[in-house]
Order: sequence, then structure tokens, then C-alpha cells
Amino acid sequence: MNNVVPPTPVSVARISTREWTLQGILNTSKRFLLVPRVAHQDATNAIARFEENGIPHIIEGLHNAPKWPKEDFTPEWLIAHGPKEISVRNVHNWTDKILPLNDFIEKSRDAPKFADSQGDTFTPCHKDLCASSGQNLMCYTEKDGSSFWFMTKTADAPQASKYFQTLNQELDHETHVITVEQLAKAPFDVYIAEQKLGDLVLVPPRSCHQVVNYGGITIKTSWSRMTLKGLEAAYYHELPIYRRVCRPETYRVKSTIYLSLIKQKEGLAALPSRFNKQRNAVLVDPLQEKLISTTDSLLRLFDSILLEEFPPRELKIPHLTLPPSTHSAPGPGDALSCDFCGADIFQSFFECLSCVSVSERVNGLKVCHGDGFIICAGCYIEGRSCSCGDMHPMQCRPIQELVGVRDKVAELLSRHESVKDIPQLKDTIASGRGTFEAACLLQKMRKNNKASVESC
Repeated sequence: MNNVVPPTPVSVARISTREWTLQGILNTSKRFLLVPRVAHQDATNAIARFEENGIPHIIEGLHNAPKWPKEDFTPEWLIAHGPKEISVRNVHNWTDKILPLNDFIEKSRDAPKFADSQGDTFTPCHKDLCASSGQNLMCYTEKDGSSFWFMTKTADAPQASKYFQTLNQELDHETHVITVEQLAKAPFDVYIAEQKLGDLVLVPPRSCHQVVNYGGITIKTSWSRMTLKGLEAAYYHELPIYRRVCRPETYRVKSTIYLSLIKQKEGLAALPSRFNKQRNAVLVDPLQEKLISTTDSLLRLFDSILLEEFPPRELKIPHLTLPPSTHSAPGPGDALSCDFCGADIFQSFFECLSCVSVSERVNGLKVCHGDGFIICAGCYIEGRSCSCGDMHPMQCRPIQELVGVRDKVAELLSRHESVKDIPQLKDTIASGRGTFEAACLLQKMRKNNKASVESC
């Protein structure tokens, strides 16, 4: 059904860059720090440092690079090659409307540089999805257009979230525009920069950041990357927050980990190895060594997922009918998510086929598994359910399909002496009761209690 309702947007504060200067803002607080800048020729080293320390960086001067496609980064190119209409958001009242692209660009060019009653355009303080690493390149400007960035380092995400709560705001709702004065009082460092033409802003995973645009129109290109550290942070830290605030996951972290493990398995199987009676595989290629270490980390992360998704051994859990394939996680067009919190359903869930309205039944046909009212195991444990309360455990595929992939990766890793202490899945499962197993036991207790009440 997937009927998650997003949080209601709240009114946001007006914010204006009138009389702002970068140095003036930095002088406001001792905890305001300048974002480190490096020349584009040193981009590789800068990205390595950025991924290691979680501090925002800017790679500057890209517009001076020989292959900079200047003619492609213009409004005129966008009008000629882009969509004819775009969705435009009024950042002050959160209303959206469709405008012809050409009209939007003309209105933006004609707008006054400052408007006291409106303020400047901005994005409220937020974190990029699922602990991904953000990149934002300013590729075109007019009338000295620029953007002021306010960012935290990765490690300060929990402090930033707590500070927002002292302001009666929820950071992960992305509805609050924080002021410079509020940031100056924050108990953590804030990295500040003025992004100009050719500046590539590197936004660390979980960095809380806000952008306020200044002057004439600008065109930016932005994209996200998901690293192994990002996947770990997303699974252990971001996804629990998303469930709490009922925020759709979008990036499908568990599926990404699973499919990444499959891809790594293929790479491991293709590795050339040399064996003798005394030693396992001997590797000398640094890229091969990285493949080994990355796969080892992915395997341990996937084991944590399996623990949470594993069913009770004595129960036979039905599963959806999917094509037989090691890649048989639901695809983008048939992804399942919790109808309460929006969590992506990777393997295990609870479903009711009865509590589906007539309007939601496809062509009046019988509701099939996967089309009913769906609740994730975490929500079920917390007491959330359908109207009738008669929900049943389901899985997307036979659990042994996931175990088979996991065990094959473990076997391939065991051939290499650089990998120590590969965990046994049986030991992982025995180490504790996972969320789905606990939810199944709770469902059984509720069913028995209901039967006892009805019999009385």
C-alpha cells in the first residue's frame, strides 16, 4: 500500500544575506571555521582526506580546467536541452507549482538582488540521504551569484540533532532554517564557506548543512556517492532515526549492501590465486587486497542484517513469488516499504490482506501478497498494526537464498590468509534474537491471547 504521510511542513524563518560577508560571519563565533580549500589539481588527495576525517572541503578552480564545458553550463543550454516545464517551490510557504523553464529563468533574472519581505532562497538545514557523501558543483553564475554554506563534520551529527531539539525542532524533518545567531550558540564547530563559480563542495556523510543563495542566479550540479563507511553509518545510525521520524528511506540501504556483496563475490571468484600445501592464496596487487578487505567488512555488515531478518527456526514463513535469481530483491518498480514508518522492506515484514480499501484493490481483483497493508517488524513490536490486528509474518524470498550468498562469500574469503576470524553465521544467529524473530514470537503470543479472550 505504501501510504506513509510525510511530516507537515512548518513555517520557516526569513533569512537574508543582506550585509553578509564571509569574514564577518566567521568573526561571529569562535566555533565558526573556514571550510578548507584545495586546488583542483590536488583533488584526489583532498577527497582521501575528506573521506578519512569527515570534515567538509572545497575543491576550487574547476572552471579553469582545460576540459571545463563552459557552453554546456548555461541557462540557454538548459532551455534548449532540458525539460520544458519544471516544478518550482516557494521556499517561504512550501507551495509547489509548475512553470515553463524559460519563464522561471526570466523571473529569476528579473528578481531584485534583495527583497526585505521575502529574504533569499535557501535549503533548510538537513543531512544528505542515508549517510551518503554529497558533491555540489557551482557551474554557472550571473551578477556575482554565490552561496553561503554552513556545515558540520560527520562526528557532530548527534550533537546537532540534540541542539535542534532544544530549539523545538527536528533536524530530520528538514523544515527549520537555522539562523546565524542560533548557529553561533551551538555546542559544536560550524564550517562556513562562500561557494563561487568552479567550487566543488564536498559534504561529509551525516553532515548537517544549510545553504543560502546570494546575488544573481546560479546553476549547480549535485550528486551523491555511497561508500562502505556510509553504508555502515546508514544502517547503524541513520535508519533508526528515519523510522523514528517516519521518513522514507529512498536509497534502500539493506538492498544496496546485499547487491554490493553479490558484486564483490563475483570479483573474488575471478581473482587469480596461487596455492601451495602450506599457504592459502597469496596476493600482491593492492587493488585485490582492497577487494578482500572491503568484502570482509561488507560480509560482517550483512551478517548484522541477517540476524535482524532471520525467522524463528520452528516457523515456516511464506514468501513472495519472485523470479529465481540471486538478485531477486524487489526492483525499483516493486519496492515494498512499511505503511507506517516508511522503512524499506528488504526481507521480512508483517502483512494483512483484509485491511485494503476497495479503491486500492487492483481492478477489483483479489489482493495478493505484497499488495496488502504492510508493517515492518520494528513497528509491529512497537504495537503498530492494521485495523483488524490480524497480521501475518512474510518474507520477500526464502531466507536460505540470502544465506547461500553469504556462505559463498565467506568460503571465497577463507582462501586468503589476510582475512582473519571469519564469523560463522550460526554463531551470529545464536548471539541474540533478531527483530523479526522477536516480532514473530510476539505475534504468536497476541494470537494466543486473542484466542483465549474469544473463548471466554
